Amino acid sequence: MNAVLGFRRVFFAVFVVLMIQTGIVQAVSQKLYWVDSYYKKIERANLDGSSRETLVTPTGSSPGAIAIDGINGKMYWTDDVADKIERANLDGSGREVIVSGLKTPVGITIDTVHGKVYWTDAGTDKIQMANLDGSGIEDIITSGLDQTPCIITDVSSGKIYWSDYGTNKIERANLDGSGRQTVIGTDLETPWGLGLDIEQGKIYWADGADSYRRIECANLDGSGRKVIIGGCELLGYIAIDSVNDKIYWDQSLYPPRIACANLDGSNIQNIITTDVSILRGLAIGPVPEPTTILL
Repeated sequence: MNAVLGFRRVFFAVFVVLMIQTGIVQAVSQKLYWVDSYYKKIERANLDGSSRETLVTPTGSSPGAIAIDGINGKMYWTDDVADKIERANLDGSGREVIVSGLKTPVGITIDTVHGKVYWTDAGTDKIQMANLDGSGIEDIITSGLDQTPCIITDVSSGKIYWSDYGTNKIERANLDGSGRQTVIGTDLETPWGLGLDIEQGKIYWADGADSYRRIECANLDGSGRKVIIGGCELLGYIAIDSVNDKIYWDQSLYPPRIACANLDGSNIQNIITTDVSILRGLAIGPVPEPTTILL
């Protein structure tokens, strides 16, 4: 074990103890969460694929992207059939609609530091945000968007990142929508899932187009770009496990599965290979955030 990884794991262990002692978060173990739009359910499992369980089976709707709020023990998801955003406890109980009457909500992300939920709407070509209970809806980005399947937050730097396969870009802006920048604007065909490794200052993305079918990474400003995994089939969403230096992704064909690898692309393993089809969302949580510790 190298010194950096050893320090990170010791820090995480100490952090877990602190969180439990302060009573801020009761559950700190990591789980893999995913949304399957074919089977219309939300599931989770341990990071190795074991202890799989179904959490939500919506009726008359189609859950989309998912975001985990580990601090408050909630999961949030979009629904582009019922045009709403819902949330529930991490075990699927306490389900409630927090925003309704949207056009086509797709991507979703959580800012637990400021108590905000962000989402992309492919019907209105907007990025919007609200309080975690759905109140106080605001428009953040209202122009220059086309098809935005994924949005993620970097609260440590006060940024949101999103992918757009209509404009073939990955962009970012401040949390209030100001300071908009293009991070990756070339050699993209269908940029989809995004993931951040804040500690290492990296952004990861999946491009599932016929000409690409790969996972790439770059520095947060777009420099230092490189391919880490190639030869994938119909890539969708990705999730980053910074604690264990892992990346997770879904492939919808040949055969449908959820896989993982080291962040450098080595040691590829299939995690979920049965009863899984077209995924609309993938997330890891709950993971307490150091900025929320109250001593």
